[in-house]
Amino acid sequence: AQIAAPFYSKYTDIMGAKDVAPDRRWMTTRYRYIALGYNTKLLKPEEAPKSYEDLLDPKWKGKIISRDPTVSGTGSSLAGFYFHPQLGQDFIRRLYTEQEVVLTKDGRQGAEWLALGKYAIYVLGSGNDVQELKGQGLPVDDWLKPTKEGARISSGGTGTISIFNRAAHPNASKLFINWWLSKEGQLTAQRMNTEDESLRMDIAKDMVSTEHRRDPNIEYSFMDADPTIVSRESEMLGYMKKVLESKQ
Repeated sequence: AQIAAPFYSKYTDIMGAKDVAPDRRWMTTRYRYIALGYNTKLLKPEEAPKSYEDLLDPKWKGKIISRDPTVSGTGSSLAGFYFHPQLGQDFIRRLYTEQEVVLTKDGRQGAEWLALGKYAIYVLGSGNDVQELKGQGLPVDDWLKPTKEGARISSGGTGTISIFNRAAHPNASKLFINWWLSKEGQLTAQRMNTEDESLRMDIAKDMVSTEHRRDPNIEYSFMDADPTIVSRESEMLGYMKKVLESKQ
């Protein structure tokens, strides 16, 4: 049986048809940038990679940390490399075999090691860890500017919404979804997390941090909503396991 049940909200069309699953079992409500984390003492803004291929420069060998790319949950970030026509499997293989990338299963630990200066760059970072440490005055930040390969965004872990199949109180769930997708609900979401911009374009965005607001002149790559790509996460994880095993 399906975990999620199909649902409809009067606000669905306002949020954008392309962000609703074809079977209406989930929909995206807001996006966040997929960024490279970096230590501001070890890497100046002018030195930041202009292309992801810059990460293959020998000068970054042993200076990159990454969340473990064989663990489920890294899919939306990894997909941007795996399915990108200019990057793909060869880029991922070279990055993780040639650059002595250190892996961690704990996203927070990766951000903390970045802040301590153990590493200069953080790939496949998770959540708001880097920004939270930046807010504490530590020398870290996210590189949010588009690279040569374009700009990437993701719905992250909290940017989608669904209803459990056979929920105990399905009508209450539908009531909550209608509120969550309303102007009031999406304004509340933006106030709680100023790094994720709502898909509603008829609400104020001034509470979203300037660097995290989407630029209407930039075309963003968003792979979370592509069922063909989402269904191939196990393929990506399997490929990464083979890549890492080849190093041993």
